Amino acid sequence: MPLFEALLGQAKAYLALEQIDLAKQKAAESQDILDKMNVPYYEVELSNVYADIAYAKKEYQLGFDILKQNFEFAQELNLKDKEKAVEKYRIQFDSEIKEKENQTLLTENKLKNLRIEQQNSQQELWWLIAGISSLLLIAVVVMLAVQIRNRNHFKSIALKDYLTDSPNRRSILKQAKLYFSETNQTQQSLTVGIIDIDNFKLLNDKYGHDVGDHVLIAFATASKRTLRKDDKFGRYGGEEWLFVFVDTTPEEIHLIFDRLRDEFNRLIQQKQEVYEPVTFSMGAATFDKSIDISLFSLINRADKNLYTAKRLGKDQISF
Repeated sequence: MPLFEALLGQAKAYLALEQIDLAKQKAAESQDILDKMNVPYYEVELSNVYADIAYAKKEYQLGFDILKQNFEFAQELNLKDKEKAVEKYRIQFDSEIKEKENQTLLTENKLKNLRIEQQNSQQELWWLIAGISSLLLIAVVVMLAVQIRNRNHFKSIALKDYLTDSPNRRSILKQAKLYFSETNQTQQSLTVGIIDIDNFKLLNDKYGHDVGDHVLIAFATASKRTLRKDDKFGRYGGEEWLFVFVDTTPEEIHLIFDRLRDEFNRLIQQKQEVYEPVTFSMGAATFDKSIDISLFSLINRADKNLYTAKRLGKDQISF
């Protein structure tokens, strides 16, 4: 950590001296060290330096994109902090359960002493002890069941999109980061794609938000049925979806795109709420170690290709 902070400080110093190439070199050395650590807040600091380098080189769009992705990543860290707070309360809840159990033991001891004092009513006392123990056992089981249910509920909320029951932005980015890290080590191919449903606002205005929600649910269902086992997808935001393909050629992605389009429209027509085909466009980018310094750089290239697909007429893929 001290070495990372020193290199990052050098990068900032070279930026202040307008020695951009040296600043970029120190930033890259900082990245090499950061890859060996697991310090998310350092990723935020380093990304800010990359953004400053981009602005210094007058690459304003790249700088803006890095800051945008960094802001979103910082929000994720904030969410993790909230999850830690939830875990803190869970631990506190467990401690209270333990205290209740200790109180139960004290109660049982008092009951045993009462049994010794009241020999004539021994049978009645045993029934009392058994009843109280059963109630206490039921209470503990109920509390544990509630705790497990709440824990699973929090986990589901954190990783699932509430409308489509598909992986949400946090979940798909987590999977994409894992694949991105593996790709750096194994040299396997990695392609990310961003799909946006064409003219979705017009669709909402024409048929209503209920139909718009049905379209989103149909897209998620079609994706689950169409994608292969190792393909991953999730709702990236609004009507945008992020896809991750491992060891997949552009030709194979074109075939997946066509199958997804057919299944998507088949599901829509089943409801008979939309009387016209609904199309979507995809921007895709394959990992290039010389270009993609981070996952967000790769996603940014795919996003630019999405705009190209939109500009060329929509309902198509642009690599």
